[in-house]
Amino acid sequence: MNNDKDTFVYYLLALPLCVLIFAGWKSFFISLGICVGIGVLILLARFLYEEKVERPKRIQMIEEWKAKALDEEETILKEHDKKISEIDSKYGECVKSIEFNFNTIYHKKVFRDFVRVYPKSSVLVSDWGKIVLNFSDIVRVYVQDDFKPIQGPISSQTTTSGKNMLGRAAAGYVIAGGVGAVIGGATAKQETTFTYSANEKHDFNILVNTKDFSNPLVKIHTGDDMQATQEIEATILAIIGNNTN
Repeated sequence: MNNDKDTFVYYLLALPLCVLIFAGWKSFFISLGICVGIGVLILLARFLYEEKVERPKRIQMIEEWKAKALDEEETILKEHDKKISEIDSKYGECVKSIEFNFNTIYHKKVFRDFVRVYPKSSVLVSDWGKIVLNFSDIVRVYVQDDFKPIQGPISSQTTTSGKNMLGRAAAGYVIAGGVGAVIGGATAKQETTFTYSANEKHDFNILVNTKDFSNPLVKIHTGDDMQATQEIEATILAIIGNNTN
């Protein structure tokens, strides 16, 4: 890579000399060569400044950003582990943990929320311990999906009616011969069909009805995480099933 840069610099320096040699040292071309030389020197100075000053600055900024992101990720993970340890020490052994609402830091997923199940204490904990549901209080669960359609790219296809085209071509031939057939066929009916590629953005909420009069409806927001939503719903349904036995 350095050899390529050195070669590029040599070519730049040789350019004004070549102009002077081939011009026969005439005054006009001498002036032209000087101007070209000045331009080359400006370009060379800019090139060297970019390589020696700007590029190291950008590399340093990227490295600092990476270090900051990694520190932030480590801080979040430590806080997360500390909070989970506190909840585990309060409610006992966790037999099932479901993470969702991921936050990406430096291309890594750091989860921000969870649902944890503690059979010995008969509780389900979520939202960093803000939601605590006793198994016996859970009555019903259902999923609410506030999805929004997202319109994707549009494609079109134009078709010509074959039956209509043949009829017009035949009528044109009878009236005006071969030229009429061409014109008649050209005026055949065409239809253009537009196809829309539509996607959906999901926003899930798990709604839990409880026997607690002070908090009869509990909402667990799982965002667009369909797998976590289905798993949490199935877990709560299993708890309800065990309550009825």
